[in-house]
Amino acid sequence: MKRIKTLAGILLCVIFLSFVSQKGAAQDKIITFGQEVSFGKYISDSGEKDKPVNWINVNTGPDTWHTEKDILICSGLPIGVMRSEKKYENFILHIEWKHIEAGGNSGVFVWSNANPPEDTRLPDGVEVQMLELDWVNLNTRDGVKPPEAYVHGELFGVGGVTTIPDNPRGTRSKSIENRCKGKGEWNAYDVVCIDGVIRLSVNGKFVNGITKASQRKGYLCLESEGAPIHFRNIRIIELAPSSKPLLSLHPQNPHYFMFRGKPSILIGSTEHYGAIMNLDFNYVTYLRELEASGLNVTRTFTGIYVEPEGAFGIKKNTLAPGPQRFICPWARGNESGYANGGNKFDLNRWDEAYFSRLKDFVTEAGKRNIVVELDLFSNIYDTVQWKLSPLYFKNNTNGIGNIKDWKEVLSLRHPAILAVQEKMVRKIINELKDFDNLYYEVCNEPYFGDTLALRQWEDYMTGIVADAEKDFDQKHLISNNVANNHRLVSKPRESVSIYNFHYAHPPKTIEANYHLNKVIGDNETGFDGIKDATYRREAWDFIMAGGAIFNHLDYSFTADNEDGSFVVGKGQPGGGSKALRNQLKILAEFMKSIDYINMKPVEEEKLRLTGDGNKSIRALGKEGLIAAYISRRDTTSNEIGIEIDLSSGSYKITLIDTTSPVENVAHTRNHPGGWLKIASDGYFEDLAIKIEREK
Repeated sequence: MKRIKTLAGILLCVIFLSFVSQKGAAQDKIITFGQEVSFGKYISDSGEKDKPVNWINVNTGPDTWHTEKDILICSGLPIGVMRSEKKYENFILHIEWKHIEAGGNSGVFVWSNANPPEDTRLPDGVEVQMLELDWVNLNTRDGVKPPEAYVHGELFGVGGVTTIPDNPRGTRSKSIENRCKGKGEWNAYDVVCIDGVIRLSVNGKFVNGITKASQRKGYLCLESEGAPIHFRNIRIIELAPSSKPLLSLHPQNPHYFMFRGKPSILIGSTEHYGAIMNLDFNYVTYLRELEASGLNVTRTFTGIYVEPEGAFGIKKNTLAPGPQRFICPWARGNESGYANGGNKFDLNRWDEAYFSRLKDFVTEAGKRNIVVELDLFSNIYDTVQWKLSPLYFKNNTNGIGNIKDWKEVLSLRHPAILAVQEKMVRKIINELKDFDNLYYEVCNEPYFGDTLALRQWEDYMTGIVADAEKDFDQKHLISNNVANNHRLVSKPRESVSIYNFHYAHPPKTIEANYHLNKVIGDNETGFDGIKDATYRREAWDFIMAGGAIFNHLDYSFTADNEDGSFVVGKGQPGGGSKALRNQLKILAEFMKSIDYINMKPVEEEKLRLTGDGNKSIRALGKEGLIAAYISRRDTTSNEIGIEIDLSSGSYKITLIDTTSPVENVAHTRNHPGGWLKIASDGYFEDLAIKIEREK
């Protein structure tokens, strides 16, 4: 394909399975050792008693760990860990240890998920290493001895956890003083862990540290790694949790987000919303693929809405769990008869396994800087979907939901079912109150069926979401899904900060609603073929028009292909592929390269394209910087002219290939002001241009 020539001539179920395995045979044994000491005990006369610390075997043997009086003894075999019963965020750990053999290896992992892979058998987290002094001598290779720093309390992230070392030795942090003692002698570590920062004291002096750990809450894991080690005097002082600013509108430009201290636009390529409710869906694999693709938003449903297999022509639909593979907020009762297998649901009891899965999903997303849009409800669409919902009277043990017309489910006409809906909303919001990488969409597509009843119900339920958080120190953003394509929001709701649209191409809705000074999003695509180019163009067009969310509905993610490797064929309602996700990554990186917070959509009269063909141009701009996107929807090879009205000056012009990470750069000197012309050479599908004034 020819490119542009410038003026210068340059062209889960895995989490569920891991949950089960952690409760399985390897973890039956609990050892009680050490004390959790109240912080209040040190600052007041609270009289609080110390609590024993319980440790759960993760993947070692039944005889790997045992206690003798005040000593915890680890045999060292097999390699693996045992974990604390509870997770810790901010805390002080005092632990004393001694090796029994020369060159012994062990450690304690902090902020760990305690899910070690089978190959390494060791978990993620930040390891606080405990090596016997002779380890460096026993691991000399070809006359080269490892650095002495190895054996004096190194700190380093493992299993994908990253840190910034205080005293770098590669990615590890080494102690600035050698203070550890050899075999048969007790060593004392004091490990202070607060808000991603760790400080390590070795035998009475602070000598090491790391900052900006990417994981800041988790289990403590004691390590068995090939040699016996003894522990004593384990004391844990739990400190107050950290306050993290939630995803918010950017204070300077509320058309965009602020997330974890940075301006943010959300760009994603999302599975069909069953990541939590479908127990066969391995959401960790899915989230890893989003992270690898440079994407930062996913969308998921709560489980109140379920689809049958084959709905809307979707193959391997994640919203259509297999028999008895559906999980939702309510626990199963004792009576059989749910429409898709298994017992009915008891709407008076919560399923704690569901909420564990929900929170773990949001946690795993947060580890990867991915924002979760949680849709509390969805339009029902048809009777067949209604008869799969837990709220349908034949699917629950409570007799609630004897409603024949599905269009009345999301209305104010049935107090009993409304009460169940409201109770679910409050439960979910309370469970997720501390997550910073989250916003709530009240309802997906509340504009099919009885639209008047839906608007009244959505207004009520939006108020419930806001009321559920009224006493929280920080409040999550609330979204309303307004319409397919475009619509003027004539009566914005007070508590709503995000207005999402579906299939919003061309992006007319942004111009229509830009005056609201809220985020405008395009959070579902589809019904426009399966070609990557279609949805790549929709993404660039929407974001370059001033949108802040683009979330492609990606049918290449299934319960068998959580890595997005399913090949989408003709007949599917939309597209999705690894290639498209890589192209969306180019858009995400492009937006990070410009100062969009201080930019706004450029007026049409300052942009023009010359030549024949179906083409369009969008741009964001500020004084001295223009970012533009040009798209062609024809196959003619005629040359088109790109003209942008600029003030006088010298400019650097960067042309970006939207399908591969290729950039071409040119310079124009002493532009007199007025129309800057950039000529094309033959056919191209689309491209982005960045024009920056040079000093």
